Amino acid sequence: MTGEGRGERGEGGLRSPLTLEDLLAWQDARAFSRAVYVATTTGAIAKDFSLRDQLRRAAVSVMCNIAEGFGRGGPAEFARFLDIARGSAVECHSLLVLMGDLSLLPTTTLDELFRLLDMTQRKIAGLTRHQRTRQRRTRLSPLSSPLSNE
Repeated sequence: MTGEGRGERGEGGLRSPLTLEDLLAWQDARAFSRAVYVATTTGAIAKDFSLRDQLRRAAVSVMCNIAEGFGRGGPAEFARFLDIARGSAVECHSLLVLMGDLSLLPTTTLDELFRLLDMTQRKIAGLTRHQRTRQRRTRLSPLSSPLSNE
């Protein structure tokens, strides 16, 4: 999917999402996960099964926790799963640093993975801020819809 989503743009790349695929944070996490799988298929990292698999699991965890939070009942749970996704993204960062230290990936590949990860982390941070704001508003107004962006 290459679309930017539908609706009006808000914090964290949120555009009044109708589906998970409309969330820009999820789109970026998906692109990062895909890039991790491609980057770890060949070369020295392909032979280090432990580090390779840990990075792959952490990258997929970022994407899946955004998805799980989106599917939950409201902004508080969504924000909680976004926090978990952020933790997995930091784990990815740590693993990429180690892979660089051990020369398991070319510098150009690492640079691209760091760039994609940074974009993903920024979107997660913005979306988390948005959900926390919605959470506060929901507490003040019990009639608020869990999917409204107001």
